[in-house]
Amino acid sequence: WHCNQQGGLCPTSQSNGQVVFGGDPPVENWLSTWPLAAGSYRAFLLRNNVQAPWPVVAASEVFQVVLTPEMMAVQAARADIAQLVTDNVKLAGKFLRLSFHDCIGGCDGCVDLLNIENRGLLEPIQALRPVVSAHAGAGTFLSRADIWMLSAFTAIDMLQGPQRIDFPLRHIGRVNCEDAQDVCLNEDLAQVPCSDTRGPHRHHPVADITTHDLFEFFNEAFGFTIKQTVAIMGAHTIGELQRENSGVEGPS
Repeated sequence: WHCNQQGGLCPTSQSNGQVVFGGDPPVENWLSTWPLAAGSYRAFLLRNNVQAPWPVVAASEVFQVVLTPEMMAVQAARADIAQLVTDNVKLAGKFLRLSFHDCIGGCDGCVDLLNIENRGLLEPIQALRPVVSAHAGAGTFLSRADIWMLSAFTAIDMLQGPQRIDFPLRHIGRVNCEDAQDVCLNEDLAQVPCSDTRGPHRHHPVADITTHDLFEFFNEAFGFTIKQTVAIMGAHTIGELQRENSGVEGPS
């Protein structure tokens, strides 16, 4: 929405907020790194003709925005992640890759760095640790798994072109692997405490997988259609290949 707040233009058309229409709105209804104060707002345009996930109000109808503690926690974490990407744009692709690898088998804030398919993920994990320390854990609304997921959404949101879509964090409370009684192993295959870099071993699609097997993997693991699988393959254009992490050896 574009909106006016009591005579002043809202920060952007993608501000964090919760429209009070009743029902059960998600944690974030629309996104930005800009803060949005609670108060009365006047809507006058449905942005980009995208259907909102809540009832559409008539032009110039006043609605109330209420910021919950959960939403403010997400907003604060999102702002810190956005600063990381601003300082080092190459982290954007790494955050997206981290989130995908984390969510194979369940989004639990853990990857197994002993798995060669997870090579190169230590950098984004380390980059996000200060955000996790500041915004996740005991006494907070977010988990490390939530932060990792939010990092992917924030990265994609920041790198979009002019045809924008929203990437709201609709749910929080993902359970970290160390709290889910998962089994994690060390180099000697002995059971060890789970952590962000020592997660359960999970099967990943190999680099030379056939197109048929690729579609089958994403359908079985995530319920993706062929169209959705092609779209997520296109997400590789956000980052760039690191030869040392590719598993391919030989002359350039």
